[in-house]
Amino acid sequence: MADTTAEQPVEQSLGEKKLKLAGYSYVLGDAAMMAAGMARGKKFSDEVVGGAIWAAGGVAAARYGNPNAEKQLELLANKLERHLKKEGYGIPDDVRAQNALLKKETFWQKIEDFLYQHPSEVLNGAYALGSGMLIRHGLQQINAKEKTWLPGSGNMAAKFWIGMIVGTGALIGLFAKEDPDARDKAKDGGFVDKAVAFVREKPLRTTSALYFVNNGFLASEAFQDFSARSSKHSAKALKPHYFSTMQLATYLFANAMLALSPRDQIASHLPAADIAKLEDASARIIAAQAPQVQQALLADVSQYLATQKGIQQKPEDIATELATRITEITGERMAQAAGNVSWAEREKARAASASELETAGATR
Repeated sequence: MADTTAEQPVEQSLGEKKLKLAGYSYVLGDAAMMAAGMARGKKFSDEVVGGAIWAAGGVAAARYGNPNAEKQLELLANKLERHLKKEGYGIPDDVRAQNALLKKETFWQKIEDFLYQHPSEVLNGAYALGSGMLIRHGLQQINAKEKTWLPGSGNMAAKFWIGMIVGTGALIGLFAKEDPDARDKAKDGGFVDKAVAFVREKPLRTTSALYFVNNGFLASEAFQDFSARSSKHSAKALKPHYFSTMQLATYLFANAMLALSPRDQIASHLPAADIAKLEDASARIIAAQAPQVQQALLADVSQYLATQKGIQQKPEDIATELATRITEITGERMAQAAGNVSWAEREKARAASASELETAGATR
């Protein structure tokens, strides 16, 4: 048991970085693709533009992938607020001041919430767009008789196939809904059902597999660049194959990291201390509502929190903890109110006493 506990932080530290590492590696590979395109003499071709679009997706994955526990907690709190707003409940400003998780978000923070929750979708969306540019570039090469559809002549339109394969993988990663229990649900189904379930169980695994297939075409392109090093590009100091081989190497690493990344960025188990903070925020929201709606809201919030990833608790257990915290908060407020009343009464008595002394002095 002691050994398992000691190893846990290492596992978490590695798991937190996989999508970020993929993003950084993709950015480096995309930069290499653009550099290779420019080294071939086409500074603003679809190949270069497509690489720039891909790089934007890689930046999003690197910046917003694998948020830390604090950010994940903020995301859950903001989701809870949106849920309550949809149900018609508001959060008073004085309650927001009582818990940092209830701080009102700016417009940009709301945009960042979306990016933190969907970094792989942003990555794959950019890859889908960039793939369109590569497909067009490949078709132009084929139509101009510069390249051929299929290998054999040593001059295949690799960019067309790179765009097609990466585009397909990107669309799967973008639109396939992740369901960790998909294969269990389809165990009695046919071949197609099981194939679909395999994809839905972990969409990024399938996306990454197609990206790995794409590496074969990247290798073919790098070989073409290498073959032309002493003829077509002999006068250039920086030859295309320098960059296309770097692109291949970085993509291989990035694809491996992507395959190991879940699409949902909320951890399966959040620390108990973090869940306690979220429950405190929830309890303060409920306690601020009118007494006649608190019971219904308590049930609603308990059910909602129990469905959120990272909170491994039953609705009834959450309801019990929230009720206890609400009682504590209500007691604190009552004590504070009583203190305010006592203070007000003392001030009133002091003022009355002072007035009486002034009156007595005037009479003398």
